[in-house]
Amino acid sequence: MMVKVFFGTFTIVRRQTGNHMVGAMPQSRPRQMLKRLGFGGILWLVPYVTAIPLMPLIQSDPTFFKTIMIVVGTLVGGLLAVLYFLDVEKDFLKEGILLAVVWIVVNWLLDFVALLPFTKQSVPRYFMEIGLRYIAMVAPTVSLGYVLGRKLEGRGIGGRNAA
Repeated sequence: MMVKVFFGTFTIVRRQTGNHMVGAMPQSRPRQMLKRLGFGGILWLVPYVTAIPLMPLIQSDPTFFKTIMIVVGTLVGGLLAVLYFLDVEKDFLKEGILLAVVWIVVNWLLDFVALLPFTKQSVPRYFMEIGLRYIAMVAPTVSLGYVLGRKLEGRGIGGRNAA
């Protein structure tokens, strides 16, 4: 099976041979955690920076502002999840769950440090308007982990063989 991922002007091509991806470098546990944390920081930073020039929308059209933030976060999160899983060789579902948990915690912590003091929101209001939305990160990362695990470990999807 060939896996092709396109990033602008260059392409990463990896072949599966047996249970290993040619070109995939095994990562140590600390390196994997650093990657989860770093990608979580990027996932928080891109929408945060995107929001700065859009601040007038919060007053004039808050629904549109929130929609833009959700779209930006979803696109960045999807790309980062794909990049993360390129180097995962086993335990895909576990990695998807860990990735989601780390990303949620990182985003909450960064919001508590950088967003709450700026917005002056109470913690309950923050979770009602922003914080609980981060739980949606579980869906794409766990889904990717599940599907990769089923396909690459030869079990297929829904009990079907991958062949």
